Amino acid sequence: MNSIVYIEIDTSILLLSSDTTFHTLFYIIQQMNLETNEWEASKENKESLISSLSSTDSTLDKHLSSLRERGILERNKRGLYSLNTQTLNMDY
Repeated sequence: MNSIVYIEIDTSILLLSSDTTFHTLFYIIQQMNLETNEWEASKENKESLISSLSSTDSTLDKHLSSLRERGILERNKRGLYSLNTQTLNMDY
């Protein structure tokens, strides 16, 4: 099975977390191109995230940095990110 993440919108464990960085991850996954496993940090995507999170540019930048430091999000090139599928891969 090659699915990255299944997210139930109203009950996502990411949105239930007290760590708001995971809320950011939830919305990034919603914006991702799941075929290429890439998220473009375009102005429109970032504005949408900021709106969804009721946040600011600086807070979003801190969340992106935190996700990269934790090995969850990888920067492919300027403005283009992907999920580290090895970190997120969970076999039950």
